[in-house]
Amino acid sequence: RAEGICDEILRRKIRVHLQLTNGIRVDRVTRDTVKKLKAAGVWILGVAPESGNVETLQRIEKGFDLEKVREVVRWCKEEGVFTYSFFMLGFPWEQKGHIEDTIRYASRLDTELTQFSRVTAFPGTVLYDILLHEGAMRETVMVDQGLFYGGTSHALKGISNGDLHRLIKRAYR
Repeated sequence: RAEGICDEILRRKIRVHLQLTNGIRVDRVTRDTVKKLKAAGVWILGVAPESGNVETLQRIEKGFDLEKVREVVRWCKEEGVFTYSFFMLGFPWEQKGHIEDTIRYASRLDTELTQFSRVTAFPGTVLYDILLHEGAMRETVMVDQGLFYGGTSHALKGISNGDLHRLIKRAYR
């Protein structure tokens, strides 16, 4: 579908600057797709590995591996498309080592922009239901603390809210 939209933009000779900053599914992208996106006017493209830790990727069922993300970012760089990556820190099973894996991976991925968010379990999601069932959190009315500051909505193994906050700050540095 994305390639069809690009084809139509090119056919109509529409001059546009597009940004796909919400992220694309890297498991559905080929090098030809990246070339077509660039030709159609895409200047920045987001990828959302969410984690640089293999165990976490498997548990959240992303459906791709970290090498596929590297490959798509490399294609973008070669085609002159800027990249934006998204990571989530503080999944309930994560320990400090998991988060450090993500920070290292994000650094090596070398996208032009990187965003780190703390994991927030929203009502109606599978994660929220699991955390309630496991007793890692109580049913609560969500308070908007933002995704980048404040505490987690759930307990972490050996990581305090303060530790998580410091890890997020370190990730940005």
